[in-house]
Amino acid sequence: MLAVLLIAVLALQVWVWNSLVTRVRSGRLSPARAVLRYTGAALLPVVGLAIVFFTLVGLEEWLGIAVLSEPFSRATPLLALLLIGLFVIGSLGFALWCTYLAMSQHEDRES
Repeated sequence: MLAVLLIAVLALQVWVWNSLVTRVRSGRLSPARAVLRYTGAALLPVVGLAIVFFTLVGLEEWLGIAVLSEPFSRATPLLALLLIGLFVIGSLGFALWCTYLAMSQHEDRES
């Protein structure tokens, strides 16, 4: 389950990266807006995990029965750290890539 979630998060980031880079290259989107959109898309899995986890914990408290399994409860902090790491690395990488694209487009206009 953990591997499937991580692969899905990576696939989401790769898809968003490619679509936004295409828009930046064509001039339909500014690099700054592309970075904001990528950051928002990369943050979705972290927010989604937090919502699911806290909803399940709230259901446990409200219903008085065990909804979360012990392995899931123990794996959640590790999964959150991995998702936050992917978010930070992906966002920084995308920001650097957009900066490179903006600089290369600026140099092409000057020559």
